[in-house]
Amino acid sequence: MSILLGAAELEAALLRLGELAQDQGETIELQIVGGAVMVMDFGSRESTRDVDVVACSMDRETLSRLAQQVAKDANLPETWIGDGAARYAIRPSQGSELLNAPGIRVSRASIEQLLAMKLWAMRDDVDRDDAIVLARELGLNRESTELAIAPYVPNDDYQRACEELADLWEEIEDA
Repeated sequence: MSILLGAAELEAALLRLGELAQDQGETIELQIVGGAVMVMDFGSRESTRDVDVVACSMDRETLSRLAQQVAKDANLPETWIGDGAARYAIRPSQGSELLNAPGIRVSRASIEQLLAMKLWAMRDDVDRDDAIVLARELGLNRESTELAIAPYVPNDDYQRACEELADLWEEIEDA
């Protein structure tokens, strides 16, 4: 099942996740990255396939169980939330809070980290468009942007991330 999640669907699913956590006497804290951030915070995309979590205050098994219940309740794919992007989050950062409701608090990584992750994982035009939005949001010159992303990309991949940035830079400056 491939369902695209818009801002309203993302918020509803996360609120339901919070309700389920609260029913267990818990408050879940999530840090998200990727398409969900682009939809919820920047409004640069209409939708995403999933919510990429890079940090969570709840153990993975409990999160998975609650997320499966949300999927069942809202007719979402079981993979609507996951931690596959966590491998690109080598150093934690803190960005804006996106949602604070009973049982759940959701924040995003810093813009620097979000951009670094996009450049490092660059797969397609969607990642490219997201990287352009993030670099514009950061508002730095190219050299400063390269320095800003450095802590969030492994040394072995830093040059490639900078090359991806260089490929995008003309479009970033045209904003």
